[in-house]
Amino acid sequence: RGTSKHTSSRPIASDPSPNSRSLRISRRDPPSSPSTASRSSQSISSRFAKASLDGAIDESSSLDLYDEDSEKLSESDSDEKANGRNLRRRSSRTVQSSAIPFRKAVGLRNLGNTCFMNSILQCLASTVPLLDYFESGLYRKHQKSRSNSMSDHFAVLIHHFIEGADASVYSPDKLKSSIARIAPRFLGYDQQDASEFLKFFLDGLHSQLNRVKKKPTYEAIEDSNDDTDEERSNRWWSNYVSREDSYLSELFCGQLRSEVTCLQCNKRSVAFDPFWDLSVPVPKSSNDLSLFDCLQAFSSSETLSGIDSYYCSHCKKHQSARKQISIYRFPQILVITIKRFETSRSGMSRRKLTTAVKFEHTGVDFSQFAAKTLDKLYDLYAVCNHSGVLSGGHYTADVKLSSQTWKHFSDTRSSPSSSSNLSFASAYVLFYERRS
Repeated sequence: RGTSKHTSSRPIASDPSPNSRSLRISRRDPPSSPSTASRSSQSISSRFAKASLDGAIDESSSLDLYDEDSEKLSESDSDEKANGRNLRRRSSRTVQSSAIPFRKAVGLRNLGNTCFMNSILQCLASTVPLLDYFESGLYRKHQKSRSNSMSDHFAVLIHHFIEGADASVYSPDKLKSSIARIAPRFLGYDQQDASEFLKFFLDGLHSQLNRVKKKPTYEAIEDSNDDTDEERSNRWWSNYVSREDSYLSELFCGQLRSEVTCLQCNKRSVAFDPFWDLSVPVPKSSNDLSLFDCLQAFSSSETLSGIDSYYCSHCKKHQSARKQISIYRFPQILVITIKRFETSRSGMSRRKLTTAVKFEHTGVDFSQFAAKTLDKLYDLYAVCNHSGVLSGGHYTADVKLSSQTWKHFSDTRSSPSSSSNLSFASAYVLFYERRS
């Protein structure tokens, strides 16, 4: 679902030996005042009260702990959506708030080359609205299956992050098995790409929790030349939401505007497509690069010619064309993948880019890449990193646990981190949240 203008090859992650890095495990201090938190830990209605945290939770039994309260949720679709919107509003971070005052520094056991999965799960476990949705049990109202599903196992993992002890370790083996049933490529213990795993994982959760019970027959979208961008965007968006509507899509899904102009007849074609993450290229430069440079390269005009030429409906044949992309709808959670792994057009060679890409983390203004006015700022709250070479390396995560506290996670190990210590050379997937 990520949109990219360049080909890429997936990075390979191999796991370090136990002695390859020395990370000090540290316990996080609780927030000094609940009033500064975006939500206090008491704001979550835990449905796991009967579960024991003496060691690991018995996942097979905890999967049923929501049933009683789930039946009390609103019955109508409109109520469900309203609940989702209210949940999203109250759990969004504010400028002064701490990000996750209740999330503990829980490590994840490496099951064998699964650092790619662990790093992404750490980032998702720092996404406040997502935690609230699963820990509250609201997700059960939208489940298509209640039999050992991926969404259930993810809810159990979320509960461990909230109720577990700092520096404790959780094994996501059952979650991994449930993911592999949906995406067989994750069956074994091969090295994988974290960004691709994120796409598969969010898509799997979305499919299980899609509120659309029966998808309408697909019909081609017809736009009039007299339509405004707003009218076209709304039509394309409504068409998408009529088939794909979940709390996951409410959080992560945005909309791109792409305009293609035939260089022969100047006919202009505009499309509005959904995106769940942005994959941005790393421009070749001898100067320092920023994330904005990558976004500029992503949204810059490009010429379509040769094998990439555009079929013009007016000329009735393939023609050279100019294509321009901009972001029309920004999601609440903006995920940006820096394309550090690229392959040549011939497919004969590939490499990893270790270029340092500087990125801002507080009050980020993306309005210059917006197709229409954007008056909201974004804050960084999680980063998935890749260190090492293309043929082998290791994934880690830096996540924000409070307004002043960052933690670095390397599988089971955690250590103090800070926004000033984030690695510009190894940052791979960035997670931003829009301010409310």
